[in-house]
Amino acid sequence: MSIKVLEASAGSGKTYQLSMFYVKLALENPNNFKKILAITFTNAAVNEMKLRILDRLYSIANNNPNSLEEFKAFAIGGKINGIPINQLSNYQISGAAKNVLYNILHNYQDFSVSTIDSFLQRLFRGALYEIGVKYNYELIVKNDDIYSEAVDDFIVNLQEQYPAFNWLIKFIEDKLAQDKSFNYNNMLLDLIKEINKEFFYDYEDVFNKLTDEDFKQKCLDDIIQCLNNVMKDFLGKANKINDAFKDICKNNNNITEENFAYKGDGSVKYIGSKLENAIKIKDSFKGIMPKNRFVDIMNQKQGLLKKDSPINISQQNINDILTLMKNYYDLIFDINNEFTIEYRNYETARIISNQIYNIALLSDILKSLYDYKKTNNILLLSDIGKMLRKFIENNYMFIYEKLGVYYEYFLIDEFQDTSHVQYEILKPLINESLSQAQSDNVLLVGDIKQAIYRWRNGDWEIMKDTIDTDFHNSISRNNLTENWRSYPNIVKFNNSLFSELLQLTDLFKEKDEDISNPRYQTKINYIKEIYIDTDKNRDVKQEIPEAKKDQFKDFQGYVKLYIAKDKNNKNTATNDVNSTSDDTSDSIESEEDDKVLQLVINDVNNLWEKGYKNIGILVRTNKEAVEVFKYILQNSEIQDNDFKIISDESISFANSDAVLWIVFTLYALQNGSNYARYMSEAFYDFIKTSNSVPYKSLMDNLENDNNFMAQNLYFKAEHLVNIIYKELDDKEKVFCMHFLQLIKNYQREHNNNEVMFINWFLNNGVQQSLTITEEKNGVHISTIHKSKGLEYDAVIVPFINWTRNQNDYLWFKKPDICNSNIPAFLLKTSGDLANSQFADEYYMEKTKKYVDDLNLLYVALTRAKKVLIANIENQNIGKEIQKCVTNNFNIDGLGAIDTYKSINSNENFDIYEIGTLVNNTTYASDMSIENFKWAAKGNVGIQIKIKENYSLSSNEKIAHGVLMHDILRVIDDVDNWEKKADKILKKYHKTSEEIKKIKDNIKTIFATNPEVKNWFTNAQEIISERDLSIYKPESDKDKLESDKERKMYRPDKIFIHPDKIIVVDFKTGEKDLNEYKYQVRNYVEILRQIFDKDIEGYLLNIDNNELINVEI
Repeated sequence: MSIKVLEASAGSGKTYQLSMFYVKLALENPNNFKKILAITFTNAAVNEMKLRILDRLYSIANNNPNSLEEFKAFAIGGKINGIPINQLSNYQISGAAKNVLYNILHNYQDFSVSTIDSFLQRLFRGALYEIGVKYNYELIVKNDDIYSEAVDDFIVNLQEQYPAFNWLIKFIEDKLAQDKSFNYNNMLLDLIKEINKEFFYDYEDVFNKLTDEDFKQKCLDDIIQCLNNVMKDFLGKANKINDAFKDICKNNNNITEENFAYKGDGSVKYIGSKLENAIKIKDSFKGIMPKNRFVDIMNQKQGLLKKDSPINISQQNINDILTLMKNYYDLIFDINNEFTIEYRNYETARIISNQIYNIALLSDILKSLYDYKKTNNILLLSDIGKMLRKFIENNYMFIYEKLGVYYEYFLIDEFQDTSHVQYEILKPLINESLSQAQSDNVLLVGDIKQAIYRWRNGDWEIMKDTIDTDFHNSISRNNLTENWRSYPNIVKFNNSLFSELLQLTDLFKEKDEDISNPRYQTKINYIKEIYIDTDKNRDVKQEIPEAKKDQFKDFQGYVKLYIAKDKNNKNTATNDVNSTSDDTSDSIESEEDDKVLQLVINDVNNLWEKGYKNIGILVRTNKEAVEVFKYILQNSEIQDNDFKIISDESISFANSDAVLWIVFTLYALQNGSNYARYMSEAFYDFIKTSNSVPYKSLMDNLENDNNFMAQNLYFKAEHLVNIIYKELDDKEKVFCMHFLQLIKNYQREHNNNEVMFINWFLNNGVQQSLTITEEKNGVHISTIHKSKGLEYDAVIVPFINWTRNQNDYLWFKKPDICNSNIPAFLLKTSGDLANSQFADEYYMEKTKKYVDDLNLLYVALTRAKKVLIANIENQNIGKEIQKCVTNNFNIDGLGAIDTYKSINSNENFDIYEIGTLVNNTTYASDMSIENFKWAAKGNVGIQIKIKENYSLSSNEKIAHGVLMHDILRVIDDVDNWEKKADKILKKYHKTSEEIKKIKDNIKTIFATNPEVKNWFTNAQEIISERDLSIYKPESDKDKLESDKERKMYRPDKIFIHPDKIIVVDFKTGEKDLNEYKYQVRNYVEILRQIFDKDIEGYLLNIDNNELINVEI
């Protein structure tokens, strides 16, 4: 019926809204959940959303009074099974929730909460034949390696007689002229990455045709001729002016430009020598634009000649020169003082002509890319979106048929980051659902202020305007105005700061930019609409929820600002995006930055001492993160065992001596490299203990072990892990477990080639990081992009000085001056584009760059719950904030910023403190399940963690038990179980002797335990390995959802009998089953909330045939 668009500012509870909306839809009908598609953008967000939904359903099903009242308040006007909710009792509502939970448990595969990429891949797999893709394609998520292969192939096959050779020479010469480094391989990689931009997708088919050399050459010849004609026409007019001026000078005793006012500078030189030179080199004319002096002389407000000039020139000749100046002015500017169409056309033709090699080279590299993909049966993740969009326009009902489900309801999270291609795929599905649904059926949640992924095709315009244009009769918008995350002083500061920024009369003013110019006003109005748009219920200001105000009686929050003072003109950068200097230098090695890092150390020490154990340090770039990490690591003096620094750098494989020993050992054994052996021994020295085998003996044993040397990559790595495992500390053990998983992922996505893996790991994999919880206590160092969606008790932003660099290239549609089959051009980003037909697109890109800067600031400052500390430097985005401070802006309800200036200000920083920092009394939970992934237990054998690859286990007994375990999990018919067993055994290439042993083992279980056989024969339904969810409040006090202990459980088997439910867990090895009774009791506790039947729980050791009934 309608599309609800929620503008969800930071901390406003969007996940709450999404989960409650899902529950409302799901309760309308017991099977409604199968028709709901919930989409978000990360796996972590998917898991969180699933847990929230299941938590709410469980709580309502359990007749929790608070949850029931909360749901009824949210679902006003809703219905359950056709009956208005306000006419139902709590018992009826909880009963409906139980039914939904039951259905989800039995049909978990229909519980459709997924990432957008996962959903698109699911659609794609359903239509492979119709789209024309081989079913056994390899999907590549990260494109860089494939692009590198394509560039390498292009270069290897390039020969001097090929046209592409000359294009490459021109490409390199141009880069050298710009003082670019002479790494043409990387330059070509940057070029091919431009095909990732969705603009290119619409023209890809045409560019594919350019791989035909004859066709491409004809297209290039046509366009070059067309461009030359445009330039020739303009330059011809300019040349006439120049010739006429030279004739006048020649006919007047060869007078020179020196005889004119200002020696011709800024006046007649623009129609004389400088114009002649510009014509000769086909210049941009940027250096000879008529300005004030030229116009004053042209309009006779100043004299043409020097005062007391001795030359004798007639008034007629003077008038003729003034006319030539007017002709030149009119050639460049129109009556509105805008560039003329003629000049814009000339600039357009000149720019394209000088960069035509971009398209020529790109088409050749594309051919190499397509050939490589075809040869290796590879698809890139971006290919799926492109192919689906073309196919789905007229086939969306077919897609539903292939999916086997018809979605009526859509919930899309982080909608501001949706790409145009993703939207085009979802749009017909949403449109169809609107025509069928009887109630509100689409919820789009997002915040344009937090749109910071434009660089990967996120398009905030869809949420800003496109959705209204496409569904204007079905849209309702609402703004979530309350901030449930941050303390009052932080909310008030952010409200006031961003409001003040948007009111600056010179916000993001560039060098020489006129703020009265309509283009400047267009820029500012666009930026303001991102933050405030009354027509769409969008506002930057947030409120403190009434329900939370009582929590802030003793502490309102703390904000501390360092306003960096300029030293030696260090921070004098303007907002000139055309500057040749790098505005966002990643290096922070100066003495001034050391002072900032010392401030960070001081603040971290102070916060930790006061009990703030969940601290986030947010930076713009990875290099800044590395420097901050190193500085704190080297200079922190905190002597607390709980103190830890958590960052990608601290948990990357580069920080694991054990993993690096394994890799270099494999390297040394594989090719006998002396370098690899040296590195292997060096890392072995780091991890060995007094009980370790001497390095030489170890290597000799490995080299002489023919069985080991003949094994595949995974087996060797696992064997090496087992050799050193007992000697490792917990941290290194976790690194090893994740490393083995990394190998499995690599083998799944690539192949089992040991040499290729080692090369890939040392170049790429070594920098990958382990995944651990973001909520763990410690000092988290993160880029702002990675912090999105997270929160910290205290946030430090040490370098507010960024601007997002202009893209190296921009795509533009073919201008109307060109008659060519080439549909678009790839051009370098430069100020010259402002004078061309591409000016509007160029200025819009610059405007969006400033929105990127502002949005990044918003995300950084809104991660803080209790404490916000920021260092504001006088450049780029920091310069805009300093303008607000200079204006003494008013903080809502707290007064002017100047009243908070600290007596601790010094010669380097003005310091402002809003509120008083008090001791922290609450801490981040340490009970998150991710903690257990990070903190390895010493008694856990590595083979237990790696269950799926049975044939590779170095422990035969464990491998046998794990395989038995998985066969029993898939059995659902006790009389025909051998067929399923054979399928698994065949997959893992077991010998006939091994197969007989395993089957005999299972037959013995059935023969000696008749009750086990009865589980199968009497079951109405058998459920294998389904997730069960439960939460337990930590106390009887009311708590926020985030404060509850959540658990996910997965029993091996659930047997549903007419009169009872039997839940079973299988175990292997020499285990005491009594130690696992608590697991079964948890299963029973959950199932009792869903089934009104007796529940029995069992543990079965399938190695020694031990069966116990778990008493409840």
